[in-house]
Amino acid sequence: MSEEPKNPETNPEDGKQSEEPVTFTDEQQAKIDELIGQQHAKWSKKLDQQQADFKQQLADAQKQAEERAKMTAEQKAEADRKQREAEIAKQNKELATQIQEYKTKSMLLDKGISPDMLPLVMGTDEDSTSDNLELLQKYVDSQVQAATEKLLTGKQAVTTGATTLHH
Repeated sequence: MSEEPKNPETNPEDGKQSEEPVTFTDEQQAKIDELIGQQHAKWSKKLDQQQADFKQQLADAQKQAEERAKMTAEQKAEADRKQREAEIAKQNKELATQIQEYKTKSMLLDKGISPDMLPLVMGTDEDSTSDNLELLQKYVDSQVQAATEKLLTGKQAVTTGATTLHH
């Protein structure tokens, strides 16, 4: 009888889990092994790809360094100039995009349209943006017109029905 009070106090499942090792059927164990193998293969492949990418980047960097070492002072200056020009061109493109965004926001605000619509209407220049804005405006106007007509049609039907009842 002294052992009976112990059982209600301790959860029998907890006792089983701590005392008995977890066992699987052969099929379950095979499936677990297969899943682990698949996961290992996937990670192994990913690691191999990362190593290959890293080796390629390293080889490219070494090749650039070797080419640069062979260059004359004039060639180095030319390479530096081209790199600066590329950076300036990139900055100019980014600046042009920012200016276009600003102009588009201004156009949207002038028409009373939320600036959230910017990605929808912004074109490569002011003309294309203006064309996109006109298309959006036409669409919105047609939707408003359709909704208004539907509303009016509904009211007329109710009114007509009411007047027919009065006669």
